[in-house]
Amino acid sequence: MSSDLHQELQDLLTEHESGMVAYTKAITRDLESARDCVQDAFIRYAALREKGEQIDFPRAWLYRVASHRAYDLLRRRKLENKARDDDKIDSPAEAEAPDLVMELKCRDEALAIALDELGDPARSIVSWRLRSGLSYDEIATRLKLNPSHVGVILHRSLKKLRDRFASHLTAEILP
Repeated sequence: MSSDLHQELQDLLTEHESGMVAYTKAITRDLESARDCVQDAFIRYAALREKGEQIDFPRAWLYRVASHRAYDLLRRRKLENKARDDDKIDSPAEAEAPDLVMELKCRDEALAIALDELGDPARSIVSWRLRSGLSYDEIATRLKLNPSHVGVILHRSLKKLRDRFASHLTAEILP
């Protein structure tokens, strides 16, 4: 890293870090997560500048990247909490009636078959998005696709699953 870039980063950090942390903390409601978001923004900024890219409005760029990271973090937390809640509800061990246990097993088997029928890359996109909570950008990077194309494939795949299981599944299971 050149000394000019190092000085540029130092100046930006000194000038904007505390405001960015406060801003992202308001989004995440967690100081450590806010600091991580700000750190990620500065790391991405440094990487782009090392490649020689010019960023016209560094302050705006840093705030945008940090806030996007904070919102991604919130979405990931929400998906993790939802998955944990679904596991508690759908656990056959906790089911009271044998017919409910059988219904849950049949539903899971039917869903697994339907996911297999989607084929790749749709199956991978649905799994990574809903089970792992990956962002469109992360999925696009793994599959070497455009993030907007990932969104289209995900939308169409979820629509197919919803149509297939309209009478069996509620909107809580397939958003």
